[in-house]
Amino acid sequence: MIKAYDALYNCSRKDSRVDSIKKSINVTGGRAFDTLFKPILSNVFIGSNGLVQDGPASSFTQDPDKGTLSINYTMFTSPDRWGLVNLGVFSKATEGIFGVYSSGAWSSEIGFNVSYSSIRTRSRYFLRKKCDSLAASGGRQRYYLDLLTRLNGLVNQRAKVEARYAEVKDSLELLWGLPTDMLQIATADITRLNTEFRRLDSLKLLIASTTPDSAIFNDTKFYKQIIDSAISVFEIKNDIFTGYYLRWWTFRGSLSNNAISLATDSLAAGEKLAYKAKNLIRISAGWNMSWISENHKRLWFARMGADLGLRNYADHPTVKKPGARFDAVKDDYVVYNQNATYLADYKDLRPNILTFEPSVYGSRFFNLLSKMFGLEGRADARIPISRPKEISSDIYPATYSLTAGPVFRLKQDDDISKGTIGVEVGLMDAPVNDNAWRFFAARLKIGVPFSALIRKK
Repeated sequence: MIKAYDALYNCSRKDSRVDSIKKSINVTGGRAFDTLFKPILSNVFIGSNGLVQDGPASSFTQDPDKGTLSINYTMFTSPDRWGLVNLGVFSKATEGIFGVYSSGAWSSEIGFNVSYSSIRTRSRYFLRKKCDSLAASGGRQRYYLDLLTRLNGLVNQRAKVEARYAEVKDSLELLWGLPTDMLQIATADITRLNTEFRRLDSLKLLIASTTPDSAIFNDTKFYKQIIDSAISVFEIKNDIFTGYYLRWWTFRGSLSNNAISLATDSLAAGEKLAYKAKNLIRISAGWNMSWISENHKRLWFARMGADLGLRNYADHPTVKKPGARFDAVKDDYVVYNQNATYLADYKDLRPNILTFEPSVYGSRFFNLLSKMFGLEGRADARIPISRPKEISSDIYPATYSLTAGPVFRLKQDDDISKGTIGVEVGLMDAPVNDNAWRFFAARLKIGVPFSALIRKK
């Protein structure tokens, strides 16, 4: 039963992933991996929406005409650290600096986001040279075999006790069922069996108080957990690692209020008094898969996923400083983009556009300057999949972004990040029906983990 796990802890077993020098070996994880969560979560990777995800940190993103401030808190859902919950708040503002409200902002947004991340794979590695050295000494294998011997002894001991307990119990039940005259003959046997029964009953209670019940005790997962924990302690003690690999998927959602206040320079005095700004709900929900891996020569991170968003036509990237005018024929307000080109009727400014928003992001830090310098790239799109007939594809066309740029990571000696600064350059929110080079721009991103804001005593 326990021997089936031997292959999992065979030091010569090679993993399919390859590091920069030689093939690596997959080790148990568990406690041996838990020490890495602090440096891993200190890395701040900012998504295409400008929000922090999977890490206790704050971020600041500045686009050509919009700033975003995001604060995120992360906590594990259980002691075994296979799940994470993220709670965050954010603020966005046009014409604002880093998402902070500006008196000149015609559109501002404030909301909260929540996500759940499930860790699917976590592994630590050591190079084959270290593996061969450890295997030659027999230390890891000998420790593992000693664990097997002790666990097998515990299993056999319990099996014998339970078998004897059942035998005595059956004998007592048989004796108590005999006629009275035969019971007198068997009094000595009853006394002896009662004494043994009480002794075995006490022993069984002792076993039950120190080990799981029979259902768990006979479950092979119970032994794997014991071995995982013990081997992890052994691995930490012998310091045999050179890197890690972590993969997880995330379900996320956000809810926010989008306040829109159009320019009223073209309205008469009475029309200005009658005009009312709008507060529109904005909803987003999505899923993504993330990967991060590090060894002594490089650190890389990748994420891909997609969101569904509920939007309004004024939040399209091509809308700049829209203004309100009064149409006497329609007897209602209409919206002009940059207060010059007709966009749509003001009454149609509602959260009635459903979008599909796929995204891919990747970054790689090189050994140059101890993995403090790297390159990152991003590709994403916003595709309307449902919109009212009043909002044509010319008003709300699909857009895409293709950017790349340098990224810098400040870190402490223990590989805990103190902050990330990146500059993206490329096509940003370019409409598919327009000249893409008109939307060539730059974007500044700053991420600061909470650990960098807390001074050590």
